[in-house]
Amino acid sequence: DLIYDCVGIEETISQAIQIARKGIRIMVIGVPEERIKVDLSLIQDRELEIVGSLMYVREDFKAAIDFIQKEKLKVKPLVTHHFKLKDVDKAFHLITEEKKEVLKVLIDVSD
Repeated sequence: DLIYDCVGIEETISQAIQIARKGIRIMVIGVPEERIKVDLSLIQDRELEIVGSLMYVREDFKAAIDFIQKEKLKVKPLVTHHFKLKDVDKAFHLITEEKKEVLKVLIDVSD
């Protein structure tokens, strides 16, 4: 089992640690803006594995948005599949089971 924290704030990381069953891996994807305090005794007791992932920082996202808005970067050809939020299970199945046919998947959260 795996828990993803894509927010990167103390509250969500602590919540992930509190709800995790024994032996779970927690992937911290969100980029914290400040130091985060965690309950080390709970991590040890439940034998949790916490893994950090930092590919980009906020400035990178701002630059990417600027490129897209100025049409210096064409992103539409990169999106190979579209799903409504209600079909997110189908999207996850696609990206985990049929990987070679998928470049990028867009989840439409609008109504």
